[in-house]
Amino acid sequence: MKMLLITVQTKNEKWNEFAVEIYKKKLGHFITFEHTEVKSKNFSRNQQQEKILFEQEKILKILKPNDFIVVLDEGGAEFNSQAFSEKLKTIMESGFSRIVFVIGGAFGLGPKVKAQSKLQVSLSRLTMSHLVAQVVFLEQIYRAFTIQKGLPYHNS
Repeated sequence: MKMLLITVQTKNEKWNEFAVEIYKKKLGHFITFEHTEVKSKNFSRNQQQEKILFEQEKILKILKPNDFIVVLDEGGAEFNSQAFSEKLKTIMESGFSRIVFVIGGAFGLGPKVKAQSKLQVSLSRLTMSHLVAQVVFLEQIYRAFTIQKGLPYHNS
């Protein structure tokens, strides 16, 4: 089983790159984990649909038929850490070759990406930048593995 996180890159920030690298290394102890950034273009604020569709086409080129696709979306299912860990374990045991998590850019994900997803997850009812969402979500994936392995990281 492999795991891939696809994110939309609009700008580089050192703190984010540093945090992502830390969690990639931590997750490497549990699973083959990769992170791919889809480069976006600069669009004006009134070109939201064009931006979403541009990013959607780049994301769709990465997805494969036997992927279990999970998109992060504010309207998605909400989990506590324990329930997310259980859900992740179930997905990992379901026979898919790869779990792909997708975090969209500032305006979200296109309808074709959402339609291919098997699960939509909300990190919070709060709005956060996609850079913050990446780090929060990576930490939750790491926490899920530590819960599954019974490691002393998560405090119930």
